[in-house]
Amino acid sequence: MQSPEIQENLTRLFQDNRVVFWQDPDGEYQESVESLLPAGVKLIDLNIEPKLKVKVELELGAADQQFLVYEPYPRPATEEDWLLDVRFYAAPFAADRSSQILQQLGLETMTLRDHISLRKKFFASKVRLTALQKRVDSSDTATILDRKMMAVLAKCETNDLTSLVITLFQELARAGSLEAESKSLAEFTKYDLEASFWEQVKAGFGYETTEPSLKNLLLSMLVTDFHHSVGAVPVSMHALLLRSFGESNVVVCLGRWRDSATSSFGYDKLSAQAARVLKLEEHLPELNVDNLFETRTFLLVEQFVASRLRDRLLAEADSLDELAFCERVVARQSGYWASVLLSDNEDAARTAFQNVYKALEVAARFMVLTQQDAFSFGSAEEAVTQYRETFYKVDQYYRQVCEAVMAVSEYGWDLLKPLLAEVEARYNQRYLTPFSLAWGKVLEEKSDTGRSLLEHWRINGVAPQQHFFRTKVQPVLDKPGDRRVFVVISDAFRYEAAEELARELNGSNRISADLGAQLGVLPSYTKLGMAALLPHSSITYKDKRVMVDGQSSASLEDRCNLLAKVKGTAIKAETFMAMRKDEGRAFIKPWQVVYIYHNKVDAVGDSGSTESGTFDAVRDSIDELSAICNRILKSLNGTQVFVTADHGFLYQESAPTEINNLGRAEAADLVEQKKRYVLGRNLPVNNSAYAGQVSDTSDADTDMGFWIPKGIGRFHFIGGARFVHGGAMPQEVVVPVLNVKQLKGKHAEGAVSRTTGVTVMGQNFRISTLRYRFQLVQTESVSERVKPLTIKVGLYDLSSGQEPVSNVEMLKLSSTSSSLDDKLQTLWLTLKNRDYDSQGQYALVIHNAETGVEEARVSVTINLAFGMDF
Repeated sequence: MQSPEIQENLTRLFQDNRVVFWQDPDGEYQESVESLLPAGVKLIDLNIEPKLKVKVELELGAADQQFLVYEPYPRPATEEDWLLDVRFYAAPFAADRSSQILQQLGLETMTLRDHISLRKKFFASKVRLTALQKRVDSSDTATILDRKMMAVLAKCETNDLTSLVITLFQELARAGSLEAESKSLAEFTKYDLEASFWEQVKAGFGYETTEPSLKNLLLSMLVTDFHHSVGAVPVSMHALLLRSFGESNVVVCLGRWRDSATSSFGYDKLSAQAARVLKLEEHLPELNVDNLFETRTFLLVEQFVASRLRDRLLAEADSLDELAFCERVVARQSGYWASVLLSDNEDAARTAFQNVYKALEVAARFMVLTQQDAFSFGSAEEAVTQYRETFYKVDQYYRQVCEAVMAVSEYGWDLLKPLLAEVEARYNQRYLTPFSLAWGKVLEEKSDTGRSLLEHWRINGVAPQQHFFRTKVQPVLDKPGDRRVFVVISDAFRYEAAEELARELNGSNRISADLGAQLGVLPSYTKLGMAALLPHSSITYKDKRVMVDGQSSASLEDRCNLLAKVKGTAIKAETFMAMRKDEGRAFIKPWQVVYIYHNKVDAVGDSGSTESGTFDAVRDSIDELSAICNRILKSLNGTQVFVTADHGFLYQESAPTEINNLGRAEAADLVEQKKRYVLGRNLPVNNSAYAGQVSDTSDADTDMGFWIPKGIGRFHFIGGARFVHGGAMPQEVVVPVLNVKQLKGKHAEGAVSRTTGVTVMGQNFRISTLRYRFQLVQTESVSERVKPLTIKVGLYDLSSGQEPVSNVEMLKLSSTSSSLDDKLQTLWLTLKNRDYDSQGQYALVIHNAETGVEEARVSVTINLAFGMDF
């Protein structure tokens, strides 16, 4: 500090003070102090004047006399300080660099002056000093001050040790290697802070070694975190375990790192490298797999656990505890390595894991439904009822397993190949084949009238497809008022997919979707099915063409002409969805009936070159049909939509064997021959096929007859054989009719989609150990309207800006059960090993993981046992 500045500051202090105490521990100004005195101020040099004399003069001297007490040596200890009472009322002053810095930082104690002096390299920069000023509190200790200086150098947003360590690890991750040099650690060395850093790491995490390094620190922390969740580690890793008092801080630190959307990629990269260094893959078989289900430390463990879950599912397929297995799978699915809240990267394919666990969960439900291998139906009504209530799920689960497996295979993983092979075998041997045999008996059995189902194609409670317009559309049009009906027809959209679409639509606000069924025409093929859905008085054949009221029904233009008589029109789905809102409203305005034709499944499945994409096409169809319905109801003011199909389909992921190939049909008067049906006149007896008349199965005015293969057979494999339709299996002829409405008024009040809630069991929580168990309860069963809730749960210090003082865990609440026990989840949280105020404000806080909205908060008291210090 320059002399004019010193004089100016002293003059300012003496404006309000009689005594100013100048501390100059190094005696820098001893020779010039007298020349710096403001006018009228008396100098007392403590290096010359006796302390008692000084005290007397200050106390008894003239009241208007001002004194500058100059102390050119370090401050004495409190018990030896004769002038302690003077210091209490005198204004302090210092002109040395270290003291100036203390004052600029607003620190209360001069005891930090020597520490500041040791860090003079850091304070040589005004930029660093200014940055530190924004972080310092007046009560900071030397340790805290050092850590904040490190935070400035590392550009760490917060000043805690956890954040600092994560920041340094992130530098290694960005450099791409555990072996990389940390620029920040080099800065710590440059500014004499490295020793302090490692001392703080030792105190916080229990890491102590003669040659510390970030690589070794991370290896030790990962092994310790693994040990915490598993309870054991391979013998080869024992030397890396950190001291027990630091274990909880390690858990919290790595948990926070994993929980960060911006930093987790670094954890993924470095933990993968660490697993290789530790040779973890070689040692995992040494551990009990049941103990691994709570760990999140290594991706390799996630792969190991997923493979063991697969093995358990395959081994216990016929005796599976579905609920317990699915709960375990869902818990893994909501964990770190499969989190939907974090993105994929080259070190963590989270989307793949999401599909792995989806496949395992759905496959478990599939296995339970296929534990039987025989079916028996007393009647067609019973068979269709059981299919609509239960057995459609087998087809749905099969499709969903195949979808998930295919998604996983895109990552080059073979993990689910054995599972798919078992699912495929069970689907064919325990479901399709025995189900088709039981259904075949229903088709052939004569009723009391002496006719078989094929001769009288009627099933009680299931309206014929050819009555669709008369029984579904016309009654709506006949109601009073200006009515408009939308009919969305999706080619080959079968019942099980419509059930999934219904659930999705019912999850939308103020939309109701009721799933019904109609009995599709036979043969179950597009031309006849599409004709049956149009308003008509008669259906006839002209060669291969299906005529409606004497007119062709094949093209979109033909259908527009047929619909015109009921004030209707037709449009392709892609054209309809491409319209702007105003264009759409203008298009529908003249019409009472609008048919929208959607073709995704049949377009993909009915070609040998693309049939392998059938299930992808079903998924796309569900999404597209949902979008169409939402657009009609929410943008075009529609109130009534029917979604239906011309027919369903059969599909097997593996190509059928030759045993299903019946060979090409031979007959004199064939009109059309496909894989699952033959049309013709005067067809002879075929022992491999059911025979019937189109007039009996569609009310068509024609002498056309048909063959359909028995069971799941095909007449030929030409052009692909995995996707087929035309036959009489329930998957082909139980055609969905989805009645979709926009709810209004009182009906709309309860039709609002929401997530389930969560509550914490118990009260008056007093935490006295570093690890504590909470029990959370899902408040509502998941349903169409009530969605699953993914939550983040942690313990927070409310007095410090809601800083988490524990690991933050993620859970998925997705139980559909009404049982309280099934909705209960147990959660263990680990506290940082630090001081806690027994009167402090702490809480268990639950946030919605997707939105960040607080779902629940429960106050807790933290009063750790004395033993936590050791």
